[in-house]
Amino acid sequence: MLRFLFLLFLIYVAIKTGLYFGKAVLRHLRSSPPEDLLGTRRVNDLARDPVCGMYVPVAGSPSLTRGSTVYYFCSEACRKKFQAG
Repeated sequence: MLRFLFLLFLIYVAIKTGLYFGKAVLRHLRSSPPEDLLGTRRVNDLARDPVCGMYVPVAGSPSLTRGSTVYYFCSEACRKKFQAG
């Protein structure tokens, strides 16, 4: 009988712990991603390099503006290749 009560207690603790951590994970998944140090862009803002197709972070990447469109590049070499042709 004592073993049965102990088993029920362990099951109860396991369920409560699972519910607590499950709610914590859901809270984390629902929260918005952090902003970068300047607070202007999200960390996960990516743009596609039009030359090589690589996805690069918008913050800190070489860029070129043509008209009202801003192009982002993985390197200066890709930016120069885009500018040339």
